[in-house]
Amino acid sequence: MDFFSQTDSTANLEDLLQIATTSLKEGNKPGARVLIQQVLDADKHNDRAWVLMAAATDDPVDRQRYLKTALRLNPNNKAAKKALDKMKKARNSAESQALYYGTIGLAIVLVIAVLACIAVLVIS
Repeated sequence: MDFFSQTDSTANLEDLLQIATTSLKEGNKPGARVLIQQVLDADKHNDRAWVLMAAATDDPVDRQRYLKTALRLNPNNKAAKKALDKMKKARNSAESQALYYGTIGLAIVLVIAVLACIAVLVIS
């Protein structure tokens, strides 16, 4: 492959990434995924494409996997770091909420059990 072919190929991949970014902004995730997959088929080491693929999926497991792939390829990818941090904060928040409401639920069950025991003692 000569210099001009490499330059054309790189430019085409950049064009695809730009179109995919626009598609994502317009809410066209399926269209963006098709374009991003074309980039990844040509260059599996394109960390920016992996970040865009993460943005184009609704599956949190896939999103995390794509972002981790981007960081493995480029540990300095700020967009991947930021997105993973945001996912971690959301997960921690959800876990905290579940713990909070679980504790309240347990307290309510205990209060009902104590009241039931008192009622049994009073009736006897």
